[in-house]
Amino acid sequence: MTAHECLLKMENIVKDFPGIRALDQVNFTLEKGQIHGLLGSNGAGKSTLIKVLAGLYSDYSGRIMFQGQEANIRTPKQATDLGIAVIHQEFSLLPDLTVAENIMLGREPLKKRVGLAFTDWDKLFGDAESFLEELGFDLPAKARIADLGVAQQQLVQIAKALICDAKILVMDEPTARLSSSERADLFAIMHRLRDSGVGIIYISHFLEEVFMIADHITILRDGKVIESKPASELDHPAVVRLMIGREVAETPVEIPVHSGVPILEVWNLTDHERFQDISFTLYKGEILGLAGLVGAGRTELARALFGASQYPLEGQIVIGGKEFVPSSPQEAISRGLALLPEDRKQQGLVLDHSVASNLTLTTLRHLIHGPLIDASRRRELVEKMIKLVEVKCTSSQVSVNTLSGGNQQKVVLGKWLAVQPEILILDQPTAGIDVGTKAEIYKLMEQLVKDGMSLIVISDEPEELARVCQRILIMRKGRIVKELVGRSTSEEVLAGVTAEY
Repeated sequence: MTAHECLLKMENIVKDFPGIRALDQVNFTLEKGQIHGLLGSNGAGKSTLIKVLAGLYSDYSGRIMFQGQEANIRTPKQATDLGIAVIHQEFSLLPDLTVAENIMLGREPLKKRVGLAFTDWDKLFGDAESFLEELGFDLPAKARIADLGVAQQQLVQIAKALICDAKILVMDEPTARLSSSERADLFAIMHRLRDSGVGIIYISHFLEEVFMIADHITILRDGKVIESKPASELDHPAVVRLMIGREVAETPVEIPVHSGVPILEVWNLTDHERFQDISFTLYKGEILGLAGLVGAGRTELARALFGASQYPLEGQIVIGGKEFVPSSPQEAISRGLALLPEDRKQQGLVLDHSVASNLTLTTLRHLIHGPLIDASRRRELVEKMIKLVEVKCTSSQVSVNTLSGGNQQKVVLGKWLAVQPEILILDQPTAGIDVGTKAEIYKLMEQLVKDGMSLIVISDEPEELARVCQRILIMRKGRIVKELVGRSTSEEVLAGVTAEY
């Protein structure tokens, strides 16, 4: 392999959306056998640049050079034919097919019988299982995608991209829902691919990971390249400053002592499939953390409390001193409990609807005046929510799928705050969100509990739980195994998560 051989060069790339220039004369170079970190705050243009490279946006200007030849990439097929594989933030899996079928899609092995060709199912599942074993991914090849959690679906997405003989592999937030051991496995795979000459573009908001894995770093801000240099010449504070154009305080959120008044009491809650014998108390004005490895049962517990579980429950739930049976999300909302789900795109938003429509989904019945929606009250509510959660958009009428991931998350948060819940469960509230937006959400959490709301925060980031929570419960294999009382350090949280009980 020739040292510093140029694999990809994107020159003067410009991409416009209505009312905004997403990419402004962007230049980006990837060498053969290089891991190139692409960084920037939400809305900086990272995903847009990758979608140009992947052929998902054809209406851009500028030039793309691939292995020294001009490449007119205007369709996904053209990108794939060149050997460009992309793992997008949004999954491209078929939920009703198995893990193996998704991985082997388009490359199914065939066998002939009576002059006809049929899928060789034994070989398909065997090949998929062998490939997953090679990657070190513990995935059931015959399980349906729809029956998997988000983290497992992410692993399938990665496997689906890696099974192609890619020359360029783009990874857009691939570790956002992976455990530390799964991340280590992925990094080992990336190193093997790099050593074989594959060029990897790595996008992540976990800056520590970028410094662990990247050879070179390019930073975007407001659609422009702010800096591009070897990773060894940058450090964490410098990258944060370049990303957002200012310093970001990393001090703990100032959460007041809670009232000591129970708002939610859970006694011996069990669904036999996902979690068992769960008991805890949430106090008014408290931020309670739920930590644990992927698959520990945290999300399943949250969905059960919200009335969104398909499994029958045993045990008792008490809200505000009165027993609560979570028969449906509507019942939970009526009792003052709301859930911000872990998968904002699938469970939290209607992507082709406007920001205004999404913000008022939970309150439409309160806005009806006669046979019509009261447009004036709806507009006031939308403006209030946009201001409260600080959504950055050119208009409340723009489609929510044109917003950055961080602003989409703010819309989901605003949608649930509009119902004025007493208890809000936040499942991975800052996954795939930059440090600046994280700080804004943490500040909002601080204000919410000061106003008397109670929060349950589920997060895979020990630093996040240590920063915002007054108390943290550790879950393992569907049970609460430890409680950390008072402000904890991220090391304490991580030790609790990874300890054997």
